[in-house]
Amino acid sequence: MVRPVDVFIYACFFIFFFEVLGAILYLLGLINLPSYEIMSNVSKTELKPMENALFMLWDSIFHSVNAFCNSGFSLYPEGMLRMKNNPYFLSLVGMLVFIGSLGLMTMINLRFYYFWRRNAMMRGSLLLQTKVTVLMTLLTVLIGMIAFLSFEWDGTLQERDGTWLKIVTSFFHSVNARSGGLNSVDLSDADTLTLSVMMMLMFIGGGSGSMAGGIKVTTFFVIVLAVYFVLRRREHIQIFERRIPSQLVHVALMIGFLYTVGMALGTFCVIGFESGEAACQLKQGWLGVVFDCVSAFGTVGLSTGVTPSLTIYSKWVLMGMMFVGRILTLTLSVYLLRPWEKSYVKYPEEQIALG
Repeated sequence: MVRPVDVFIYACFFIFFFEVLGAILYLLGLINLPSYEIMSNVSKTELKPMENALFMLWDSIFHSVNAFCNSGFSLYPEGMLRMKNNPYFLSLVGMLVFIGSLGLMTMINLRFYYFWRRNAMMRGSLLLQTKVTVLMTLLTVLIGMIAFLSFEWDGTLQERDGTWLKIVTSFFHSVNARSGGLNSVDLSDADTLTLSVMMMLMFIGGGSGSMAGGIKVTTFFVIVLAVYFVLRRREHIQIFERRIPSQLVHVALMIGFLYTVGMALGTFCVIGFESGEAACQLKQGWLGVVFDCVSAFGTVGLSTGVTPSLTIYSKWVLMGMMFVGRILTLTLSVYLLRPWEKSYVKYPEEQIALG
């Protein structure tokens, strides 16, 4: 049994380890770049060697912490578009975002699982949450990657040299669509199907207890599983030789419902404020407005470029959506830790028509 203090220590260790490792690898990549500039008005040739080294060190630390925390910021004026032709940086940042979206409890459980040991008692075991998180994370990233590669092969990926760079770029955007918020292509030129798939990934998000937003992959998994077992007319929901309590299904349905309602209300308000305004006249039209709303509520940070054109009222709504989207699932999780209230009065059952 892992104590709370052990969870805290391991959480600090994993965060520090991956962010330091990412900063070192990012710095090595910057050193090997033929030319480097952190800002548009500061180039490598204009700086002294020590100043240039400090710039690169700060650049590396910032982007490593930013990627692992799924923040979606960049020091570059044009964002990660600067690295659009460099598979090294795209794969490194993508992996940091991927690991950060797994969740700390999943990392701790994987830390104590020694899969190479033959003795089952010495090997340890994976929790159901870890299995679901890893499975759904790999599945959503793979689906997003295939979708981006298919829909953008002759679109935004057309100028990328080589199949490998296109695959890495697709992986990068699939991972970041779940909460990373970084992009190496102009999403205003992306296909409508690509944006639709990315909105689905934004809605699902990452793992529980991670840096990612969304309803979380475990919540989505429980909802889909509940639907499947109801269709199969099964009384209990069972997966990986474990049974999921009915109370947990109720919680998952409630989180999914409230999250959907909150997103829909915010999007409805923005659409109302932007009717006839400049934002809906841009290339992506209303889809771009909805995309930015979903991105805001999922605390992702991706945009099709319509946000600067929004009215002040819509920007206030987006800020509210970002705040609520960040704390909603966490607040509900803490609130639902309370024990269930016992009902001492039970009324007779009566059926109602559904559907």
